[in-house]
Amino acid sequence: MSGDKKYLDIRVDCDFSSEDVFINAATLKKTVTGFVDDRFNGELNWKSQERELPLCYPTGNHLVWNLKKIKDQVSDKEFPTRFLKAGNMPVSILEKVLPT
Repeated sequence: MSGDKKYLDIRVDCDFSSEDVFINAATLKKTVTGFVDDRFNGELNWKSQERELPLCYPTGNHLVWNLKKIKDQVSDKEFPTRFLKAGNMPVSILEKVLPT
Protein backbone atom coordinates (compact mmCIF):
# COMPACT_ATOMS: atom_id res chain seq x y z
CA MET A 1 0.00 0.00 0.00
CA SER A 2 2.94 2.34 0.58
CA GLY A 3 4.43 1.76 -2.87
CA ASP A 4 7.81 1.03 -1.28
CA LYS A 5 9.44 -2.20 -2.51
CA LYS A 6 11.31 -2.68 0.77
CA TYR A 7 8.12 -4.06 2.31
CA LEU A 8 8.22 -6.93 -0.16
CA ASP A 9 11.62 -8.11 1.09
CA ILE A 10 10.76 -11.22 3.10
CA ARG A 11 13.72 -13.29 1.92
CA VAL A 12 11.86 -14.94 -0.95
CA ASP A 13 13.43 -15.10 -4.38
CA CYS A 14 11.03 -13.15 -6.62
CA ASP A 15 11.21 -10.90 -9.65
CA PHE A 16 10.43 -7.37 -8.44
CA SER A 17 11.47 -5.64 -11.65
CA SER A 18 8.05 -4.16 -12.42
CA GLU A 19 7.58 -0.46 -11.79
CA ASP A 20 4.08 -1.31 -10.53
CA VAL A 21 4.31 -2.23 -6.85
CA PHE A 22 1.00 -4.13 -7.07
CA ILE A 23 2.38 -6.42 -9.77
CA ASN A 24 5.45 -7.06 -7.60
CA ALA A 25 3.24 -7.75 -4.57
CA ALA A 26 1.10 -10.10 -6.63
CA THR A 27 4.19 -11.97 -7.83
CA LEU A 28 5.37 -12.38 -4.25
CA LYS A 29 1.99 -13.53 -2.97
CA LYS A 30 1.59 -16.11 -5.73
CA THR A 31 5.13 -17.38 -5.15
CA VAL A 32 4.71 -17.70 -1.39
CA THR A 33 1.18 -19.12 -1.29
CA GLY A 34 0.99 -21.14 -4.49
CA PHE A 35 -2.65 -20.04 -4.81
CA VAL A 36 -4.49 -20.86 -8.00
CA ASP A 37 -5.68 -17.82 -9.96
CA ASP A 38 -9.28 -17.86 -8.63
CA ARG A 39 -8.14 -17.98 -4.99
CA PHE A 40 -5.47 -15.40 -5.66
CA ASN A 41 -7.93 -13.00 -7.33
CA GLY A 42 -10.32 -13.44 -4.40
CA GLU A 43 -7.56 -12.47 -1.99
CA LEU A 44 -6.69 -9.40 -4.03
CA ASN A 45 -10.33 -8.32 -4.21
CA TRP A 46 -10.76 -8.69 -0.45
CA LYS A 47 -7.56 -6.81 0.32
CA SER A 48 -8.43 -4.00 -2.05
CA GLN A 49 -11.88 -3.54 -0.44
CA GLU A 50 -10.82 -3.73 3.20
CA ARG A 51 -8.36 -1.31 4.69
CA GLU A 52 -6.94 -2.05 8.11
CA LEU A 53 -6.89 -5.82 8.60
CA PRO A 54 -5.06 -6.81 5.40
CA LEU A 55 -2.34 -4.26 6.18
CA CYS A 56 -1.71 -5.76 9.61
CA TYR A 57 -0.23 -8.96 8.22
CA PRO A 58 2.47 -7.50 5.95
CA THR A 59 3.23 -4.75 8.45
CA GLY A 60 3.75 -7.28 11.22
CA ASN A 61 5.83 -9.47 8.92
CA HIS A 62 8.05 -6.52 8.03
CA LEU A 63 8.49 -5.54 11.69
CA VAL A 64 9.38 -9.09 12.72
CA TRP A 65 11.96 -9.45 9.92
CA ASN A 66 13.51 -6.13 10.98
CA LEU A 67 13.63 -7.42 14.54
CA LYS A 68 15.40 -10.55 13.30
CA LYS A 69 17.97 -8.35 11.54
CA ILE A 70 18.56 -6.40 14.77
CA LYS A 71 18.96 -9.63 16.73
CA ASP A 72 21.29 -11.04 14.08
CA GLN A 73 23.29 -13.05 16.59
CA VAL A 74 20.23 -15.26 17.12
CA SER A 75 20.20 -18.12 14.62
CA ASP A 76 17.38 -18.52 12.11
CA LYS A 77 16.44 -21.74 13.86
CA GLU A 78 16.49 -20.24 17.37
CA PHE A 79 14.76 -16.92 16.59
CA PRO A 80 11.16 -18.21 16.24
CA THR A 81 11.41 -20.06 19.56
CA ARG A 82 12.71 -17.00 21.40
CA PHE A 83 10.16 -14.80 19.67
CA LEU A 84 7.22 -17.00 20.69
CA LYS A 85 8.49 -17.60 24.23
CA ALA A 86 8.75 -13.84 24.81
CA GLY A 87 4.95 -13.65 24.79
CA ASN A 88 2.27 -11.57 23.15
CA MET A 89 3.42 -7.96 23.03
CA PRO A 90 4.15 -5.25 20.45
CA VAL A 91 7.25 -5.82 18.35
CA SER A 92 8.72 -2.53 19.62
CA ILE A 93 8.74 -3.98 23.15
CA LEU A 94 9.98 -7.38 21.97
CA GLU A 95 13.01 -5.57 20.56
CA LYS A 96 13.94 -4.56 24.11
CA VAL A 97 13.04 -7.90 25.70
CA LEU A 98 14.69 -10.38 23.32
CA PRO A 99 18.30 -11.11 24.17
CA THR A 100 20.94 -10.72 21.49
